[in-house]
Amino acid sequence: MAVHHGPDHVRAAEAQSDADGSDPGQDYDAAALYLHLHAGPFCGWSGDLLDMEQRPVDPPAVGDHEAPGPQAKAGGRRVSEPKTPAAPGELISGGSAPAAFADADAAAQALEKGRWLFAQECTFLKGCVGMEHLPAHPLVEVAFAGRSNVGKSSLVNALTGRKTLARASNTPGRTQEVNFFRLGPPHSDEAALMLVDLPGYGFARAPQAQVERWTRLVMAYLRGRSALRRVCLLIDARHGLKANDLEVMGMLDSAAVNYQVVLTKADKLGPTVARATHATVAAAVARHVAAHPDVLLTSSETGAGIPELRAQLAALALPA
Repeated sequence: MAVHHGPDHVRAAEAQSDADGSDPGQDYDAAALYLHLHAGPFCGWSGDLLDMEQRPVDPPAVGDHEAPGPQAKAGGRRVSEPKTPAAPGELISGGSAPAAFADADAAAQALEKGRWLFAQECTFLKGCVGMEHLPAHPLVEVAFAGRSNVGKSSLVNALTGRKTLARASNTPGRTQEVNFFRLGPPHSDEAALMLVDLPGYGFARAPQAQVERWTRLVMAYLRGRSALRRVCLLIDARHGLKANDLEVMGMLDSAAVNYQVVLTKADKLGPTVARATHATVAAAVARHVAAHPDVLLTSSETGAGIPELRAQLAALALPA
């Protein structure tokens, strides 16, 4: 073990006089459970300490170790280079997504899975105006929810590479049905997803009775759909989280429904403002128990963040 005055080299067969360590005192009782390391509190049980490796305090002496680099090895294990942060405009996330896979190869494979799946046939299955009309099928569902005119239909079109798959309305709140789209090879359900475009909540240019009916339908679907694996909760990056977004997030937390916040229309913001907005939203999302830790910044116009979102959603249908 390394100490502050340098490494002590002890032959394997040579006993150390102080091997038992110093006595902290008879009245001192410190369970390993409450240990604090230099990097922070130790989260685990005392037995977990057996698998921990102490980092050296001082740099290694010349000749003791191989030169640092991607080919360096320690104890027969390959030492990888530090990860490079995602480039601006590609992905701004909270810490996983393809950028935080085990290595660059894993990230590339995840992106390719996403590209492959979303290049498959995508067909409109049906639109439903009530829970009793929802289709029965064996697929995993991914739903797209958000305020009216947040860009749900545009995002679905961008993900699938189709311009008219999901109708985008210039009038907020005109999507009146829960629309189902089957994505995947036409004759196999093993690598397929059901994409669900939900009516928008919040402001809508429609009669109040209709708005209330749409809202009830969306909430009933989000709470009670067993096939639902993830909700992509879309937030307009220009406006950030609104009161009704927080209300939906609280409802999803209570129902234990996994959801991921996706910021849309990033092309409308400059890079500095976009990053500041992302940081603010990510900090708020971190306080919600059912929220996915990654907040993605996307643009249906430029394609920013679209490959990363494809990769995350494809992982639900194409597990490693």
